Amino acid sequence: VHDCLMSISAFLTTSLQSDDAIFHWSDSALMAVLQGRGNEQILTAELDRIISKHRESTVTIGGRSIMLRIPIAYELTPISVLQSPEDLYRLPARKQPIR
Repeated sequence: VHDCLMSISAFLTTSLQSDDAIFHWSDSALMAVLQGRGNEQILTAELDRIISKHRESTVTIGGRSIMLRIPIAYELTPISVLQSPEDLYRLPARKQPIR
């Protein structure tokens, strides 16, 4: 899981804008702070386009390379709705994968 998460993080880092930031949030989640988009629809379209390109990762286990299909999901939360850093911990985890 860690190797796949790091692969996705590297892919997102090269695909997003230079002023965006990606953080390792938990064992199976990343958090990205994205800036400078016009509105939620533009951002959603951009994320859908980026994520649809990266669905597989190759990991090596016991000397063998294995290609894994990676389900990716995301949730958008405008920073303006957060009152404090603690509000980040209260955000619900979304389990629905991207198509």
